[in-house]
Amino acid sequence: MNSQDRKAVIIKDTSKYSLAQYAAQAIGFLTAFFMRKFLGPYQMGIWSLLKVAQGYLGYLQLGVESAAVYRIPFYKGKSDVAAETETKDTAFSFMFLMSVFSSIALAIAALLVRKHYPLEVIVGLLSLALYVILQRLYSFYIITLRAYRNFSVLTKSLLFDAIVNLILVVLLVKFFKIYGLYITISILAVLNTLFVGRLSGYKLNFKFVFKRFKELTVYGFPLLIGGFLGEILSTIDSIMIAKMMGVVFVGYYSVALMTKNCIYGLSNNLGIVTIPHMQEVYGKSGDMEEIKKFVTHSVKVISYLLSPILGITYFIAPFFVTIFLPKYIPGIAALQILLLNTFFLSCSAQSGQFLVTIGKQSRLIIISVAAIILNIFFNFYFIKIGLGISGVALGTSFSSFFVFTAMLIYAMKHFANFRDIFKFIVNILLAPFYMISIIYFCDSLKITGLSSISLLTFQLIVMAFASLPLVIYINKETGVLHLIFEAIVKRFK
Repeated sequence: MNSQDRKAVIIKDTSKYSLAQYAAQAIGFLTAFFMRKFLGPYQMGIWSLLKVAQGYLGYLQLGVESAAVYRIPFYKGKSDVAAETETKDTAFSFMFLMSVFSSIALAIAALLVRKHYPLEVIVGLLSLALYVILQRLYSFYIITLRAYRNFSVLTKSLLFDAIVNLILVVLLVKFFKIYGLYITISILAVLNTLFVGRLSGYKLNFKFVFKRFKELTVYGFPLLIGGFLGEILSTIDSIMIAKMMGVVFVGYYSVALMTKNCIYGLSNNLGIVTIPHMQEVYGKSGDMEEIKKFVTHSVKVISYLLSPILGITYFIAPFFVTIFLPKYIPGIAALQILLLNTFFLSCSAQSGQFLVTIGKQSRLIIISVAAIILNIFFNFYFIKIGLGISGVALGTSFSSFFVFTAMLIYAMKHFANFRDIFKFIVNILLAPFYMISIIYFCDSLKITGLSSISLLTFQLIVMAFASLPLVIYINKETGVLHLIFEAIVKRFK
């Protein structure tokens, strides 16, 4: 497959996956809305903290899961069928055993702390004990689908998960509150695993090859540390808010995180598609020149297409929260500020994947540690001076800007000089700064006599027209919109 054909396949798969992802996110947005409406800030805060605990349990996998995402397509690119199969089977065997261990640990923890925490927390821990085993089986199916670029089944599984989740939330959470949520995640995990297992046809083989396990852990341990630090970096804001301001403010802040997670899908979808392609190309040729475009072109496309989306979200999200989630109005300012964090995170992913592909994953640990220190410092300072959760969102955005610049500079240093790197970063930052200036212009206009809907309509029209130069430029540079349009038309046909 030549580079032009691969580019077309990537765009096709990304379009297919993104359509399903955004459909799932639209459904997920409704699910998140109903959850917050049914639970309220306090119970939503409890669930947010339980999700944090679940995230940390994933690091008992010793990086094997993350390594499998990279090594399976790498061996596929090398046409080494034996290594490819052994890697897949060993990864599954170890992941399943660790999920059982995690389940036992959660159950023991629930018993030990039962006298110190509310009943909702204890039942939540016991529910997670069942959930982590089933979810790990489902996760293995998903990473296998990604590794083999089976995006047809992957898109179906996304939509199935979103639709069933929404139905269960409406039927159970509305009447049983947080206990209904615990029942929901358990049922959903069972149905998801059965659905994707039957549709994919992949067999789960308990086969443990020590040589492959050692390779996966050596390759994956830096990814584990990096992922652990990344989890700290992505949750330290919620943890500090809970510690310094209270669980209710975590609930307010959850609308900012909800918006961030919905928008982050653009770069995340592209990354999911490009990882197996990048690994196959590098596994086949071992030439860094062959994969550098995965960094430069991807980051540029994300910057110029995501900036208009963030600009429009800046005005739409507060209106939505005010009308439909009035209890969460205190989180609006944090939501708007955290859009900066979303941008920088989105533009960092491709650089990180490039560094992992060329075996520099351990260097990412240094960047993550520095970012965590910066994030804690800024969050603590801004809370102390009275900026509250808005200050936390600002501090988090500062730290993500550091991650973006540090990772991009280090990645591009392998194939570009400092002058070209500087010019590229300036080019990338032009799009968000341009949109910030348009946002400032819209906010500064003093228009009287307009209803909130009329004002929002005017702002969105201005943002849409202002976004055209960015869209036209990136399409001229990469032809990405033409390829996306072709892929969508073929998909519907």
